[in-house]
Amino acid sequence: MEQYTPRERSQIVEIYIQQNKSIVKTQRAWRKINKVKSAPSANTLYRLYERFSTGEALTNPKRPNKVRPRRSDDNIALVQASVQRSPTTSQTRRSEQLGIKRTTLRRILHHDLHLFPYKVQVTQKLLPVDKPRRLEWAQRVIEMAETDENFWQTIIMSDEAHFTLTGTVNKQNFRFYGTENPQIIHEVPLYA
Repeated sequence: MEQYTPRERSQIVEIYIQQNKSIVKTQRAWRKINKVKSAPSANTLYRLYERFSTGEALTNPKRPNKVRPRRSDDNIALVQASVQRSPTTSQTRRSEQLGIKRTTLRRILHHDLHLFPYKVQVTQKLLPVDKPRRLEWAQRVIEMAETDENFWQTIIMSDEAHFTLTGTVNKQNFRFYGTENPQIIHEVPLYA
């Protein structure tokens, strides 16, 4: 129902009764009297007349304030304890464990606890043996570039796929919740 003042609502009902409950005539009369382009819709006319006929007031009924029991202090404390126990649990699993909807859980994490999801950085694991080998390889490439003028044109680079025997971390699905980025690094060997 459109927002009309109680006086306008009583005027609408009065016009509706005068026009023999004709919607089109009531809308025309409303436009002419108030010199406006818009008029009450048919549903508004029906509802206002029904409320008038049953003796209800034509004012808006007062709505009670919404209570948000889902984001209560108890649920916030429950989520905070859960995050402290295991900060790497996904939102889906955490919502199942706590019996809280995912949207509510997300709001608690973000708005109430000020926690954000951070990704794990996946890097290549370097062993102490690797540093001298890399230096040796770089020096050998420099020597080959100095001896052969077309050396850089003979190098072929392509995309490579690496398959590991160790378990991998899917950083798209793995999140860590915290107030600031913890810079978690997961080192994996290049070839395992």
